[in-house]
Amino acid sequence: MFIDNFIVNFKKELVFNYSNTLAIFILLCFLIFNTYTDLKEYKIYNKSNLLLIILRLVLYPIFPLSLSNLLGGVFSFIVFIIPAVMFMYRMGGDIKLATVIGFYLGLYTMPLFIAITLISAMALGYLIRFIKNKNFNKLPLAPFFLVSHIVMWILFLIIK
Repeated sequence: MFIDNFIVNFKKELVFNYSNTLAIFILLCFLIFNTYTDLKEYKIYNKSNLLLIILRLVLYPIFPLSLSNLLGGVFSFIVFIIPAVMFMYRMGGDIKLATVIGFYLGLYTMPLFIAITLISAMALGYLIRFIKNKNFNKLPLAPFFLVSHIVMWILFLIIK
């Protein structure tokens, strides 16, 4: 029952979110910018996250916020803050960006979004470790947020 309800809500939320081309395009542009800065400088700027939140609020008349959007942001924050605190990782920009993405996509789509992000990051990390036979401390997450966004958009095109 719970899983059936979750899947129904996931489909509704995915279609609702990705049907709003303007909001999804804005998110895509910011993810591309954040990917660039994260790869180049290992930094996601607070101004970028703040502007993304402001744009989300401006889009309210055509892309209304719901409780699911707020909970999606909270869920994303919790998922990323726990390992950062436990293992003393410096990933403040990644946490803030994930929270803002949660505000855009909502609670039901964020678990799959985060799973795609983390699985693709782990896969690339292990591949780099295997090929170069060296450990690394930093792996920027913004490129994997971008990959997840594109995968979710493709999933939307398949489902709708």
